[in-house]
Amino acid sequence: WVNVSVVLSCGFLYAFPVIARSYSILPFLVFLSAILYEKRREMPILYGIILFLISMTHVIMLPFVSVLLLCFILEIFKEKRVDLKTVSTAFLMFFGIVYVLLISLSAVEHNHFIHFYSNNNIYTPVIFLLKFFSTALEPLSKISVNFVFAYIVLFLILLAEIFRFSQKAFFIALLSVIGQFTIYVMFYFSPVYQTRIFSMFLILLFCYWIGWKDSNDNILKRNISVL
Repeated sequence: WVNVSVVLSCGFLYAFPVIARSYSILPFLVFLSAILYEKRREMPILYGIILFLISMTHVIMLPFVSVLLLCFILEIFKEKRVDLKTVSTAFLMFFGIVYVLLISLSAVEHNHFIHFYSNNNIYTPVIFLLKFFSTALEPLSKISVNFVFAYIVLFLILLAEIFRFSQKAFFIALLSVIGQFTIYVMFYFSPVYQTRIFSMFLILLFCYWIGWKDSNDNILKRNISVL
């Protein structure tokens, strides 16, 4: 049911393939990174290249790549796997993040939609959250605001489900989502378009994927140990 609901969602039927901006390649890259996540120890360079490409698609994907970079660095030090491959992988991801940041900072002077808004008040994040979820539901949101709150509840349920599978996957999702929201609230004057909204759900799907895999692997290990 997860596969069917994802493939038949608005994001996969319309937002990514029809609007077809830089976001259009994100489903392929994010799902490929989920496949490579469990093989990151055996194929770190390929894993790093995919995350580098994800960072190149849009600045809103930087929190996601940054969190995975942090996890990767902590892992290689914890497991004492500091070698040429792992260091090169970490550097590649770091270079992608810095490069996009430099490009984004230079774009502030030329793009009136991107700017630092220091006059935001304490209600701005709340207003933005409502606009974020209402935009994802257009035109249903014009019928009833209840759809918006129902959507927020489903969003939180998905986060809770990720937490049930894996606390690590949950914190990857939480920090990535908070990072995206921070970028929107602090720097974007324009509305949050549906492609950007579904890029956040791609991150949740990634975390659901790796969390579910970790959960099943742990169950398998416990069963083997019992046997």
